[in-house]
Amino acid sequence: AQCSANAQFQVTDSTVQFYDSSYAANGYRVEWSFGDGNSSTALNPSHTYASNATYTPCLFIEDTVNSCSDTMCWSIYIQGSTASNCDASFTYTIDSLNMSASSYPVFFNHNSDTTLGFLWTFGDGGTSNAPYPTHTYSAAGTYTTCLTIFTGYDSLNLPIVCDTFCTTVTVGGGTSGCNPTMSYTIDSTNSNRYNFSGSNPPTGGYATWEIYEASSTTNYSGVSATHTFTGSGSISVYYTVYRADSSSCGYTGDTFNLTGVNCQASYYLGVDTNNLYNLYIINNSTGTTSATNYSWSFGDGSTSTVQYPTHQYSTFGLYNLCLTISDSAAGCSSTYCDSIGLDSNGNLLKRDGFGITVVDEKDLLSTVDIDLINELSIYPNPSNGSFTIKLNLRASEEISIKAINSLGQEVLARELSGLSGANEYSIDMTAQVNGIYFLNVRAGEQSKNIKLYINE
Repeated sequence: AQCSANAQFQVTDSTVQFYDSSYAANGYRVEWSFGDGNSSTALNPSHTYASNATYTPCLFIEDTVNSCSDTMCWSIYIQGSTASNCDASFTYTIDSLNMSASSYPVFFNHNSDTTLGFLWTFGDGGTSNAPYPTHTYSAAGTYTTCLTIFTGYDSLNLPIVCDTFCTTVTVGGGTSGCNPTMSYTIDSTNSNRYNFSGSNPPTGGYATWEIYEASSTTNYSGVSATHTFTGSGSISVYYTVYRADSSSCGYTGDTFNLTGVNCQASYYLGVDTNNLYNLYIINNSTGTTSATNYSWSFGDGSTSTVQYPTHQYSTFGLYNLCLTISDSAAGCSSTYCDSIGLDSNGNLLKRDGFGITVVDEKDLLSTVDIDLINELSIYPNPSNGSFTIKLNLRASEEISIKAINSLGQEVLARELSGLSGANEYSIDMTAQVNGIYFLNVRAGEQSKNIKLYINE
């Protein structure tokens, strides 16, 4: 042929640079048609397309001396600017769960558009074109890994590169802190509350937790985390450690089954030391969540569905106070009842009307003075002067025991150590005469009195 149309082109974002490489024996004129209604007679024109689409540009040449002409057309896909989605920087995570002395799996991640082209070189001769590859190194060491991202190919089938990034990947012996471990304990007061602990991350790095429960995900930062579960079924927990540059370098995880929320309604009494005629009801129910419903029955016909209600009784006496907690989603329900209407000495209140205030056990230290003495009794009573004091304490505390006779004289004084829970003390008052004695038992700032009868 005396003439032949031919050309190359290169695409950069929405702009295409065309290069004429046609042949004609006696020279020729060119005319470009860009496929979007625009044209040019320049030899090597540049054209910017207004929108993303597939276009068919054509090159027409004509040799008027030899009456020869030819046309060549191509299909070009224009995807627009890639400046915002072409970022080759990446992070990697060592799969410490499946690592061995001869196998070091590494996950690679980035934030670029996955419709672009990718070329990974891992520094050990391995390559990949996958957007998010996993590469397994066969030996410990430091490898220079690179990611090249390209938008397509030019007419010579060469990639049109938009970004390249390289960094070192260290596996094996140089990954101190990148092989994390984790453990957990179950809270002794709430079987749904788990305390998680992880190993330390690399120097200057940090750690995160991901907890998957049903359809929800909860994230925590730090080497430890406390989480209260609200449902049942399969639970997954993952612990990831990061380097100082915020790149992840290892993770571990565990999956286990929860049988469901194990809730237990409970409360106990506390004395308001500022108001003799008010009782604190300390709500120490376990297994509760933000979805827990509360129902109080005060024993005088009144009720409340408030979590921390207050209630005023119109007359003194004993009332059966019941608390019911429930969570329909978790299938949990529990009721606890007890009699109330006692003062700090264990006697009925001697005045018409008294009130109660329900508080959370967690708020006790700042709001309520709680009677440390949960239970006090003596046996036998009456006795010959030799008897046992049974004492149940809510916390360890020094104990003071005093005995006063009917004349107001102190006839016994003992200082003892008390432990949290049940305590028993043997007392000998056989040297005292028959009669009524008043025992005062003090724990910390709290005290209780009880009558003792000696009758030999």
